[in-house]
Amino acid sequence: MFSRLIVWLLLAVAIASSARAAERNAWPFWVAQEDEVTGQLTSEQILGPLYAAQTNPDGSTQKVIRPLWLTTVQGEERTSYLFYPFFTWRRDAQSSYFSFVQLINRRHYSAADGPAEHHLDIWPFYFSRETGDPATSYHAFFPVAGTIKNRFGKDRLTWYAFPLYFNTDRDGMEITSAPWPFLRFINGAGHHGFEFWPLFGSREHPGDYH
Repeated sequence: MFSRLIVWLLLAVAIASSARAAERNAWPFWVAQEDEVTGQLTSEQILGPLYAAQTNPDGSTQKVIRPLWLTTVQGEERTSYLFYPFFTWRRDAQSSYFSFVQLINRRHYSAADGPAEHHLDIWPFYFSRETGDPATSYHAFFPVAGTIKNRFGKDRLTWYAFPLYFNTDRDGMEITSAPWPFLRFINGAGHHGFEFWPLFGSREHPGDYH
């Protein structure tokens, strides 16, 4: 499916630019489109569909070695795939990113006016963020112990020997499960409650709900 998309993109560019492009044809070894004004190659294929490259009107470029490799360059951003969707690399002037099927994710961000940030996730066992500030940095090992900050829609998630203890905090409301998911204790920011799942539960925020 992904390779077919690249083929259609190459064909669309070739058709759109045919009015001012000349073809160089040594099929099946090499086929290329040349801009008659600048003399530069706008697209080429080598050994049939195995290798293809094109330059788009917006200046971005794409190169593909089927079915192994795809690289797209747009401005300062370069994105590469190896054995898509297994390996992904992305890099620009301030950041870099690597992913292995979204299970191992590494991010690095360097701001010109601030400290660098490093992120590493190894799903579902390890989560980390290092900013140089203890208030926003964390290292968490699941299910042993850890705290994750400002992720998954929560201000903080904390666990110890999960599922024996699990705590979430959002906008001051804390939900403590011990053990999760059977016993839940809700408090903070005016919220109160207790739940014994699946038998009984009660939550209250005066003037809002009960």
